[in-house]
Amino acid sequence: MKYISYHGTNKQNANKILSVNFSIKLPVMMNNLYSPHNHEKVPGSLGFGLYTFIDNPSLAKDFSIRFNHTNWTVVEIQTEINHNELLDLDNSHNQTNYHEFKNKVRQQIELVAQHKYQRAVSSRKQSVLDGITIELYIMAIKKQQISINAVKMKTYTTTLKTNWVSIVPNGIELCIRNINLIQTKRQYLPVKGD
Repeated sequence: MKYISYHGTNKQNANKILSVNFSIKLPVMMNNLYSPHNHEKVPGSLGFGLYTFIDNPSLAKDFSIRFNHTNWTVVEIQTEINHNELLDLDNSHNQTNYHEFKNKVRQQIELVAQHKYQRAVSSRKQSVLDGITIELYIMAIKKQQISINAVKMKTYTTTLKTNWVSIVPNGIELCIRNINLIQTKRQYLPVKGD
């Protein structure tokens, strides 16, 4: 499956992404806990990786402006993802499996949150807990010899234009975990009115 998605960030990060030696760093997990030298990075709601919005450069732009104000830019990324390596959390079968897993390992999730991300959990509880759960779920899937290289889901993203939280999605996020999925990347130049 091919996707065109957009990553909103500051100009310095965009230059890193556009460089030849760009890499995505995924913290290492050991014994269901994040290794001590990597625990400072907080997982996003879909786990670790490069977050993009599928077919929605405007949402990427609005998200970037929220955090970077005048230093914002958007990178367009084209990926090709093997269906078996994509965790699509809009798929009802995947949702059921995910929630069954979450209920089985609830104590492990809380242990990771308390030991490694206590401050982050207290300020943004749900998204950090979801991120931890997805990382543990991907680790369990990997034991079955299946690699998850991207996570996709309809989500609601807060921007300056939409400064509230909603359960109704306003975009589709694609979290890229493997740079080998990226076929092309370029700076996105919005057209007038974008």
